[in-house]
Amino acid sequence: MEVAIARRSVAHRRPDDYALSPVRGTRPATGRATALVECEHCGQAVRCKVYSVEDTHRLRARWRLVTRLCVIAVVAMLVADTITIAGLMPDKPASQPVAILLGLSSVAIAGGVLLAIRAHRLAREDDGVRLAWWFGPHRLRWTSTLPDD
Repeated sequence: MEVAIARRSVAHRRPDDYALSPVRGTRPATGRATALVECEHCGQAVRCKVYSVEDTHRLRARWRLVTRLCVIAVVAMLVADTITIAGLMPDKPASQPVAILLGLSSVAIAGGVLLAIRAHRLAREDDGVRLAWWFGPHRLRWTSTLPDD
């Protein structure tokens, strides 16, 4: 099993900046285990959490659920905004509180769409490997491989 790892910086944003590194140890049969990955850029050993195949499939299923819930919420907000606008126009202009609510719902819709896109990507690409600490000098990029190894 390999994982793409790089030093955390503004420069490491392209896929070319990440080097595939082998994970020391095997994927656990159940639960999660800690493994070491050597960074190709600096040579440091980076501690990662490796999830079992079952847990990885469960994580992917949760991301699919988040995607579906976001899509449902976005559609519901769009329908509510359409009904509100249809009830107000063209007879009378919207009052200030209604206009503020429509603006806030537009921001919520944009956030829901972005979250749905990110969750959909994670549902496809989550390989069950995480950094042991979310802060630190390194970043991971998921390799889009199925966790069957």
